[in-house]
Amino acid sequence: MTEVPSDKRQVLQTTWSKIFAEIEQPEFKSAFDSEHQMYVNFFEQCAFDDFDLTLLRFLKARKFNVNDASSMLTNAIRWRHQVDLRGIMLRGEKGLNQDFVKASMYFIWGQDRAGRPIVFLNLHNFIPPKDAQNMQELKALILYAMENARLFLDSEQNSLKGVLGLVDLTYFSRKNIDLEFAKVFAETFQNYYPEILGQALVVGSGFRMALFEGVWSIGKYFLDAEVRKKITFCKPYQVKDYLDDKYIPISMQGQFNESKIYDNAPPEPAGVGSKEQFKTLDDKYVEAAKEFISVTREWLYAAGKPNEKDLEQKRKEVKSKCKQLWREGLSLRPPNIYQRLGLIDSKDSLTNERRMPPTSYSKFPRMYNL
Repeated sequence: MTEVPSDKRQVLQTTWSKIFAEIEQPEFKSAFDSEHQMYVNFFEQCAFDDFDLTLLRFLKARKFNVNDASSMLTNAIRWRHQVDLRGIMLRGEKGLNQDFVKASMYFIWGQDRAGRPIVFLNLHNFIPPKDAQNMQELKALILYAMENARLFLDSEQNSLKGVLGLVDLTYFSRKNIDLEFAKVFAETFQNYYPEILGQALVVGSGFRMALFEGVWSIGKYFLDAEVRKKITFCKPYQVKDYLDDKYIPISMQGQFNESKIYDNAPPEPAGVGSKEQFKTLDDKYVEAAKEFISVTREWLYAAGKPNEKDLEQKRKEVKSKCKQLWREGLSLRPPNIYQRLGLIDSKDSLTNERRMPPTSYSKFPRMYNL
């Protein structure tokens, strides 16, 4: 597991103590179908990476204010249940609006020169929702995309650098503008997926850039001030300062042809895990979550005591076990396009050994082992 900075130990301990107290309150538990489901959502929110590094993302987003960060994380746990995030992931791409899926509004591919995964946001392909149902379908697509993005943020390979967002304005026009959805998007990623963004490049020129800047003059206030600082406006020729040519889209005079991605991907297989498999998995999640809480509470009160080092090691082992268990759950979901292309592979979750992707799509570069 990645080591937590020693200077953050005390703030982590204080925040975990506050979070544990809050999630055990009857009022918090009442937001879930059962106490069992509360622990499942706690686990699914926190265990995709080292628990402490997950919490550090929330602390950093709230400038290390313990009360604000703990409230932010517990709100995210409750929110996962309210929006049925597991259901969205289990339905997979086939459960999403196919017009939105095939519009190629976003994609994750390659790494920038700083080693960050690149998230392509093609604003010229954005389809504004035409009614309330469309809005819900678009929200589901964004949640599906953000949840899959977490697979690229494993700290052992990403080192908390976040992603590079590449906003392509090449064919951006007035028909792509929807401030209502822009607000929903901003609130979702900064409130429930904090510190995912390392930097964003808004790339365009001429009329397209001028049009976006007009929208930005209003939309920027949907974002926290700290998030706004991560956004850079640049011309197409400047993108090479950040990306290798093979990852620059054709629309920016690069080599990457994103339009061929879905053509080359194997189709999404039908079916997910059985009810029995999920019950077994959830029981393991609950047991692991309780074990993490128990050993962390022991750790909180062990400072300066003879058993402190032993508890730190035990806690590290528990966190590692939880992370591996979280990855096991991926096998019960329909594999996303990144798994089908061999960019990430849930079967590698228990080893750091790098293997070649399946030969049917071996021309694609392997980026992450999960």
